[in-house]
Amino acid sequence: MDAEAVGFSRSQVFDLPDPRLIVTEHRMLKVCCHCGHLTRAADPPGMTAPTQYGPGVHALAVYQLVHQHVPSLRTATGAADLHGAHLSEGFVHAALLRAAAALLPFSERVVALLQLADVAHFDESGIRVSSSLHWVHVACTTRLT
Repeated sequence: MDAEAVGFSRSQVFDLPDPRLIVTEHRMLKVCCHCGHLTRAADPPGMTAPTQYGPGVHALAVYQLVHQHVPSLRTATGAADLHGAHLSEGFVHAALLRAAAALLPFSERVVALLQLADVAHFDESGIRVSSSLHWVHVACTTRLT
């Protein structure tokens, strides 16, 4: 008697890819004219140094700092341990400043809309930073914070 297929079973494994840095090299052509003038192709948009971290690394640092509340040294250490990205605390701090600057127009618009609101809620919470108490203030409506 021959075996007859009656269907199949399934199993799945969900896993993460190896979270290592991807390096993209850009090569800009240089040409020397017969008169001796050297012309070099322009860098790709956003390239400001011969080597630099891309937007994904910046986003990771800001996400860890702002959303997960991971201190800057641990953010840098985690990037090295998990992704092979050896960040300095200075890089992490600068990434936060760049993100804040990019969000400035949005932040100003939210403040203006909060000022126009008929009703707003205001609160403050204490938070410890390096054993020192600081205050986090919030102004919000049901739609804005």
